[in-house]
Amino acid sequence: MPAQDGISMAEALLKELSSVRVLALTNLKDPFTINRLREVGIHGYVEKDQPLDILEDAMRTVARGEHYFTAIVHQVSSQLARDPVAFSKILSRREQDVIRLVVAGWTSKEIARKLKLHPRSIETHRYRIMKKLELKNVVDLIAYADKHGLRREDS
Repeated sequence: MPAQDGISMAEALLKELSSVRVLALTNLKDPFTINRLREVGIHGYVEKDQPLDILEDAMRTVARGEHYFTAIVHQVSSQLARDPVAFSKILSRREQDVIRLVVAGWTSKEIARKLKLHPRSIETHRYRIMKKLELKNVVDLIAYADKHGLRREDS
């Protein structure tokens, strides 16, 4: 999806069409993705490597108006809830987006264009991220992102 990622599309759909039901089918299992999908309000999540009968069960469950999340979602959500310094508790959603793009190698101008912000706003976000996380340089930021699932190949 060249214009936006699947999470952004799900968020837009859920805002525009309150009756729509969203089931995420993805290869992404990192804490950032799972946290964002839960924040957006999707109704179900299945990894692409799950057996077909799991996907069929999830589709039926979500279509009935219920929720369906595989074990990894519950595991990651529980870990984030227990961790007092989880990225989701320290960084705002915008800061999470910025860190993901910074570690993907994007410049502040490129990030500003993508997020429809002024480049100075991006610089402010970068400064606050480094200060909140007590990091000294981009190498430390990349290590933090890798450890917490904030580094994705499809950024």
